[in-house]
Amino acid sequence: MKRYVGALLLVIFSGLLSAAAWPAAAEKTAAEKPPAVSKPDDAAATARDQLGIEIMAIHLSQGGNVLDLRYKVLDPVKAHDFLSRHLSPYMKDPATGARLSVPDMPNVGALRQTAVAPQAGKVYFILFWNPGGLVKLGQKVDLVLGGTTVRDLVVG
Repeated sequence: MKRYVGALLLVIFSGLLSAAAWPAAAEKTAAEKPPAVSKPDDAAATARDQLGIEIMAIHLSQGGNVLDLRYKVLDPVKAHDFLSRHLSPYMKDPATGARLSVPDMPNVGALRQTAVAPQAGKVYFILFWNPGGLVKLGQKVDLVLGGTTVRDLVVG
């Protein structure tokens, strides 16, 4: 019994030591990480002026098989087309010319938010299928909707 109590105390003590060291390690890795999305001023201006949105982040998810785009509506009138069910945005890999579309699931529908009346300040999402992890972390992609292209968005 004493052996189990001693082993339990050892596990608890080592856990406390590692927990005390963890915040410093987390701060160090957080400081070394690149920003969530890096976008040149012209890309931000295109998104804002033509689409009425601000791109918040583009992340890889689902083991690299999905690109997760998060954006905030700045101008609901301009963003109406972007949130319309009738137009389908897609990501384009400028290096290979590959087109990443929004998956359309049989029981769920398209994996994107749509709105008849977009709300200013609200953050929306679109998921793009990235088969085989074609687009990698740090790679530049273009967001295309109709005749508007937001170029050189970096996947973070």
